[in-house]
Amino acid sequence: MGWMSAHEFIRAVTSGIEFLPLCPERGRRGPARSRRRSAQNKARFCKDPVNYLPMHALNAGLVAAFPTALREHVLAALEAFPEPEHPAAEGFSVKVDGELVTIPYRLYHSPSQIKTEHLTDLEKEIVDCLLTRHHDGFVREQHLERIIRSGNPWVPPFVVQLLGEYAIEIIGVIHEHLSSLDRLLYREFLQANPEFFTQTAQRVESYWDRYHRFHPRDEYVGFKVLEFFKSLVS
Repeated sequence: MGWMSAHEFIRAVTSGIEFLPLCPERGRRGPARSRRRSAQNKARFCKDPVNYLPMHALNAGLVAAFPTALREHVLAALEAFPEPEHPAAEGFSVKVDGELVTIPYRLYHSPSQIKTEHLTDLEKEIVDCLLTRHHDGFVREQHLERIIRSGNPWVPPFVVQLLGEYAIEIIGVIHEHLSSLDRLLYREFLQANPEFFTQTAQRVESYWDRYHRFHPRDEYVGFKVLEFFKSLVS
């Protein structure tokens, strides 16, 4: 697969969207018509998906990892992503603010090729969330540390998912920041996704049994984090 045009991208990932916010420059509602324009006047137009630079087709599905209210910012963030080395691994679905999102299990982009200097703080956070799904554990840990204190509702699934994985060092980062987590935010997420939380708990048990039994159960950091999350919904 190669690079896709903006119109092809829209058909791929934004089916069902009929209207966009009113753009003063156009004085009408609805998707913008494709037009040629110089770099100087590009910024004059409202940011809707049709106006974004082409992105690689293998990155198109990443839009689904965030609520649709963030689409403008997600598209801007994804412009920074190069072609991945491999397609994203199959994802998992959870509810965020009542909306179903699908987050990839693993990503295979080169972090050094992702340039974020031009992005807003929100768009940088979106990049950080996605890179917690990177195949390299050091990259996951680095970007977890950047989002762990966030109070935004799309962040908890990226954090909780890491609890249900095998890297004890990454789980340790969550444990170190438990006092910084927004308890209400995480309670709402966990209550909205009981099956996901149950599966996460089962994975904590399984990974401890397979890889970390040399840690006494009452000292294992995964169980400590799990008990914290359980206390939020008990």
